[in-house]
Amino acid sequence: DEMLDKLNIVSLLFIACAVGTFIGEFMKYAFFTVLQEGLIMKLRSLAFASLVRQDVGFFDDPKNGPGGLTTTLARQTLLVAQMTGLSMGNAAGAGFALLLGITLGFIGSWKLALVILAMVPFLVAAMAIVMKAMLGAGAADASGKYSVSGEIASEAILNIRTVRALLAEGQVTTSFNKVIDDLCVKEAKGAPMKGLAFGFGNAVMFTVYIAGFGYGAVLIDDGLEPNNMYQALMCI
Repeated sequence: DEMLDKLNIVSLLFIACAVGTFIGEFMKYAFFTVLQEGLIMKLRSLAFASLVRQDVGFFDDPKNGPGGLTTTLARQTLLVAQMTGLSMGNAAGAGFALLLGITLGFIGSWKLALVILAMVPFLVAAMAIVMKAMLGAGAADASGKYSVSGEIASEAILNIRTVRALLAEGQVTTSFNKVIDDLCVKEAKGAPMKGLAFGFGNAVMFTVYIAGFGYGAVLIDDGLEPNNMYQALMCI
């Protein structure tokens, strides 16, 4: 009977967590998505107003073709907005979860919590390596390639009658494919390094688990309750 009573209490707590998660996720996605879309609209309006105020010589530069500018206008403003929109909500949720997890971890076992936190710098370094490999220095180059390909496609579509009249479909397709193929080849060459970095990051994560379970077993031998060991390990 005592076990059933505790089980009912735990079940009610899980239901309360589910309801709270539903409300929190709904509010996060609703409010931060509205914020993100409003910021995108404002950024695109300001960026377009800045473009139309440029001198004519600015548009004579081959790097500033109509297709490339429109592609940049669409991509860059979206990237900026994503950093301050839903990503901000996710960051706030992650920060709250981090504080709550650390608190519960120290309640479970402050010794095990300190050992795990001491390994956090190694985990952060591994994640930094993973992010550098996934994004890399070629992100700007890739963005430039996409702008060039967007410019080619945009110019071809806008001037499709001229392209048809000059029988230049093959030339346009070749130019477009060349830009995309260069980008694909570069990404394919970097794929093994990205896989190695991702594997290294996961390996470090499991190393933290190994150290936590190992030291947790030592603490259990010294009298720590197993449920407190799991609480400290899993919450951190």
